[in-house]
Amino acid sequence: MAKSELDLLTSFWINVVLTVSFLISYVLLKNLPLNFRVYYPRRYLKGLVERVDDLVNSEDKRHRGVGWRWCSNLFDWILSTWRTTEMEFIEQYGLDSAVLLRTYLFGLKLFVPLMIWGSVVLIPVNTTDTELQNFQSVESNVTYSRVDTLSIANVHDLSERLWAHLLASYLFTIWTIILLYIEYSRISKRRLQYIVSRKQRPEHFTVLVRHVPKDTSMSVGEKIREFFQENHPEHYHTHQVVFNARKLHKLIKKVEKYEGELELIVKAYEARKDADPEASRPTLKKHWYHICMPKSDAIDFYKDKIAQLKKEVRSERKNVLSHSDYVVKAGFVTFNSCWGAAVCAQSLQSGECTKWMTEWACEPRDVYWRSLPLNYMQLNAYRLIVNLLVVALIIFFFIPVAFVQSLANLDTLIKYFPFLKPIIRWSIVRSFFQGYLPGLLLRIIVVLILPPLLRVLTKFEGHVSYSKIDKYAALKYYIFMVVNVFFGNVFIGSLFEQLRQYIAAPTTIPKTFGFSVPMKATFFMSYIMVDGWSANAAEILRLWPLFWYHVSDFFFVRTEKDRVKILPASPPDYTVILTRLSLYFLLGLVYAVISPLILPFLVMFFAFGYLVYRNQIINVYEPRYECAASFWPFIHRNIIIALIIKHLTIIGLFSLKQAVASTPFLLPLPVLTIVFHLHCRQKFLPAFKNFPLQEAIRKDNLEFNADTVNMLEKSYLHPAIQLSSTESDDDDPGTVRNGTPPRGGKDHRRSEAPSNNYGDSVTSGKSFWMNSRATSIHSNEVGNGSIYGSNGIPNHVQVGDPPALFPVDASLCPPVQPRGRAHHLGSRSWPSSRRFEPSHASFRNLP
Repeated sequence: MAKSELDLLTSFWINVVLTVSFLISYVLLKNLPLNFRVYYPRRYLKGLVERVDDLVNSEDKRHRGVGWRWCSNLFDWILSTWRTTEMEFIEQYGLDSAVLLRTYLFGLKLFVPLMIWGSVVLIPVNTTDTELQNFQSVESNVTYSRVDTLSIANVHDLSERLWAHLLASYLFTIWTIILLYIEYSRISKRRLQYIVSRKQRPEHFTVLVRHVPKDTSMSVGEKIREFFQENHPEHYHTHQVVFNARKLHKLIKKVEKYEGELELIVKAYEARKDADPEASRPTLKKHWYHICMPKSDAIDFYKDKIAQLKKEVRSERKNVLSHSDYVVKAGFVTFNSCWGAAVCAQSLQSGECTKWMTEWACEPRDVYWRSLPLNYMQLNAYRLIVNLLVVALIIFFFIPVAFVQSLANLDTLIKYFPFLKPIIRWSIVRSFFQGYLPGLLLRIIVVLILPPLLRVLTKFEGHVSYSKIDKYAALKYYIFMVVNVFFGNVFIGSLFEQLRQYIAAPTTIPKTFGFSVPMKATFFMSYIMVDGWSANAAEILRLWPLFWYHVSDFFFVRTEKDRVKILPASPPDYTVILTRLSLYFLLGLVYAVISPLILPFLVMFFAFGYLVYRNQIINVYEPRYECAASFWPFIHRNIIIALIIKHLTIIGLFSLKQAVASTPFLLPLPVLTIVFHLHCRQKFLPAFKNFPLQEAIRKDNLEFNADTVNMLEKSYLHPAIQLSSTESDDDDPGTVRNGTPPRGGKDHRRSEAPSNNYGDSVTSGKSFWMNSRATSIHSNEVGNGSIYGSNGIPNHVQVGDPPALFPVDASLCPPVQPRGRAHHLGSRSWPSSRRFEPSHASFRNLP
């Protein structure tokens, strides 16, 4: 058995054993009640499971996959995820999750027919030729295996067999284009239907305006109000300026920390008091350096500390809302109709293009507040710096890729490191090092290290939403994978194998590359098994969340609040998932003609990945945002890039095989692909960037009687300000609603914008710790204000919520009518001649 064939079989069996072991472990561990919070965290987060026994005792068929009586059925977790239709799935889990699963199904639709054609036609054509055998007789240092004989490398130069590969190139390209067109059309229709059908979402009425011009005579809020009342008088409703409340958020986190300590101490003291009525109260030293000083009463200390911090919170909140120094030159402008918001978001507001820049506002929980203060020059400078750093990282990571390839060629490595020879003298050890270890090391490098680093760099670029951060981080990651993983392994691997030959005879480089590209399919098969099979099984097993949850539960969890905080309901990592899918589309399309044996490995990946991620979406993932499948154009473009790389590779191989007669027939393929891509960009892409006015009017007609007043107010107020609302605070409610006082002083004039209690409904009945539960799950500068579920439905109604730490009385904020022309606000409207100026007496009892 040849070396590379043994390497592939070794990698295959290792990954099969790991995958099966992970699945069996998952089936057993998920049924233990102590692991329910790890494998069903979404149900806890949504309040669907009040006690862990509910899952075991439930009569609902969807819960049949839990309980010890079902441990013998290894496939029940698969069957339990198939009981919802696509429309029900979209309604319950969002369009993003549904399109992610459709992408896995698209991979199956694409590669299953390609696999059948390759098995029936291409593999017999390749394996019955003898080019590799003849080439080895001339170049003795070239080795091959039976796996390599199944590729195009085994076909003779000038052979008529190459016409089969040319025909396959056309068929595979046409099939891919047909599927892409159908999928793009369906997803774009689903997107518009989903946006129109979603009721009362603030982002449908709101536009983000940035780079507000500086004006010493007006505050930012007044400037925004004046501009939009003048340019959008019929549809302008209200606006909310952006505050810099980072310090306020830190104070809120301190209050939460000390409240947890106080609750723990009081609970322990009450337990001791029940056992011994004369038990002394707990004591502590105020500071670690108070060695000789007497201890203080712990309960009184924490109460005083919390009272002091609450006072600081109120003071800081008052400062944030009262001084223009805390105001960012940006704001969220809300309109009374989707049509008005669409016109504003999709049009140029000023002749100076760097001022009054508008775009659709993302949903409130998707806002990345740290980026909003950046001005135009800062954004361009930061993005230039990040692009330069990404290029440097791409160049730098050729070093670890070269090291991985050196492991795949141990003979070359032994020449430079002779001490390794005794370790790898056994064939099974050599196969492990050459077949399994390179793929594992490459996954560790490009999956565990790169995504967090690229995400940090992308945040530094200044994107205003988490969805854009994930999308642009995935773009950088995909460039990494194409350059380093695909081209790096092909060309660097060939360089290590034939370095001396290249130096001695440079003219043999093209010929050797023509053989090395097909023969690298063995490495990519191993990589797919490691990254696609074992990694998916590890994803459903959740080894790290399982370990960390129980460690945290044992060492750090002291109250039920702490247990809620460590609930491992993480959002899906779109940066990694989308890039992995794009890379596998690239490998499948490039090697479908060159080495069809890779296709069964890809089909297994897409089928297994669909099952795994469907289960994770239903039971585990709690999305950070819902962007209505705006990432699909990214997938489409990456598949187009894969097709172009495929065409160029095939043309290069045909040229190396001196197929002069057939090579010109391949030239129309890249042209056809580019024309198709431009057509799709023109026909479908605008619907993913903009909201068609026809659909906006349709949505307005469907929601003509909707009471949007109670939805729009405070939707885009900084979450730290919402969480810190207090009854005794004397902040100006006009400042909270609609702007900031001019020139740094406190503005005692009232806002003229209508108010409502949408923001109050978010924070009332809510405590710091319950909001912090979402904060621990969806990280943001201020916890991201995670008050929505995956469908945008507020998830603040929970069983057993404790009383709010800083409750807000909605009755303290009476509605104020707007000035100007008639404003249609749901079912309410005011005549243009009526003007209302609230008096100070109207707000006498306001906080």
